[in-house]
Order: sequence, then C-alpha cells, then structure tokens
Amino acid sequence: MSKKKEFRPTWQQVEEMAGITAKELMVSIPNREKTICLYGVPRGGVYAALLVSKALTDMSILSLLVDSLFDADAIIDDIVDSGNTQRRYYETTNGTPFKALYDNNFTNLHGFVVFPWLVLK
Repeated sequence: MSKKKEFRPTWQQVEEMAGITAKELMVSIPNREKTICLYGVPRGGVYAALLVSKALTDMSILSLLVDSLFDADAIIDDIVDSGNTQRRYYETTNGTPFKALYDNNFTNLHGFVVFPWLVLK
C-alpha cells in the first residue's frame, strides 16, 4: 500500500499565499472603501482568514473576522480540495466570494497538505 504524498508548506509560504489571496480578494470585492469582513471556514479557514486579514492590513486595508458567514464580504478557507465546501458556502450565501490559500483546481498538489498550524506543539 503506497503512502499518500504530503505537501508541507512553511509559515513563509503560507503567508505568501495569504498575500496573493488578499490581492485576489480585492478584485472580487467591489466596495473597498469600507472594512472588509472575512469569515474563516472552521477549522483551517480560521487560520487562513487571520493570515489574509494580516495581509490586507499590510496593504492598508481594514478587515474584520466575523462569526456569521452572512455578515461576510468573503469566505476564506485553507484549501479547496474536492470543491464541495466551496460549492456549499457559495450556494448558501448566494455567491459571497470564496477564496482559499491553495486551490487544487489550479495547483494540482496531488496529496495531503499539512499546514503549519496542524503541527503546532
């Protein structure tokens, strides 16, 4: 039995992806003059949303993490794997932008992503 390949991004790589995701978000959100409300999909999406929020702050854009996805301008997750979570949130919110740090539709990681927050000690 073969072991599934793992991809272990570093904190630096994840922060770089959060910066890219923040820039992509700016294209998806029309009104950028207000505070951008982010909802992190439980569990890994919360970490991702925090990193995207920091990246937005670094770009001098105010952001806030919210508890309700219906208050969100964007939904953030750590990874889009099968696309089921993305589809479910998109349908539930009638199209709120959904962004992930890694999207297997584009990155082709072909394995399990072990994010740094999964190995915290």
